[in-house]
Amino acid sequence: MPRATAVKIVTGSLQGMLRVHMPHQRGYHIEDILLETELEGSILQLAAGNFLGFAVYSLQAVGSSYLQHSKIYEHWLEHTAANMVTGGFGGVAGVEHIAV
Repeated sequence: MPRATAVKIVTGSLQGMLRVHMPHQRGYHIEDILLETELEGSILQLAAGNFLGFAVYSLQAVGSSYLQHSKIYEHWLEHTAANMVTGGFGGVAGVEHIAV
């Protein structure tokens, strides 16, 4: 199972390709890919944190070396482009929020 505290690199593309890498050593190795999946739309921004109340996808360990994703929530924006910011708003410690 991938270690929860290990450094992971998450990338997303305008073509909808989502990848999660956990590099073990210098250089690229196919074994470093934990997840590779094509989503239904473009990925405009990625954020990771300890969020409460809003999530789009959840990642679960599959076996000892891979992840799988499942859609938790989907919300369509009224406009073609948006921005998001994450952080501990309101001085609440230990919880992060998303503002779109």
